[in-house]
Amino acid sequence: MTDDELEAELQEVAAMFDPPPVDLVQVAVDAFALHNLDGELAALAFDSLDEPELVRGQDARLLTFTAPGLTIEVELDGGRLLGQLLPPQEAEIVVNGRPPVRADDLGRFAADEVAAGSLSLRCELAGRTVVTEWLTV
Repeated sequence: MTDDELEAELQEVAAMFDPPPVDLVQVAVDAFALHNLDGELAALAFDSLDEPELVRGQDARLLTFTAPGLTIEVELDGGRLLGQLLPPQEAEIVVNGRPPVRADDLGRFAADEVAAGSLSLRCELAGRTVVTEWLTV
């Protein structure tokens, strides 16, 4: 038996007899969110999954985050993220820790290949940092 095979078998046994706590993933996400305590939190104000009757006929998921003086509107559709900052302004937007994308002077930004799973945006604006809460997409 190779070392890799032994490691895989030990991981399988550990998962069966000593599984991680059910809330471990959420605890890890919450802990990661705390790595940037200097950023303001933008809370989720709207999610089209919660009110599908408001967005009939669309496969895209619409999200709105709010922080004092800033609204971040996001549309997710098949791994593509389109966003708008209100009021419109230039900014750097980091999606899930990837290289930043630029929001233009109208506040518009886009990111491709956004994987399903956890999502958070970090907005570097003039003089402030705003971070959205994490959610599963």
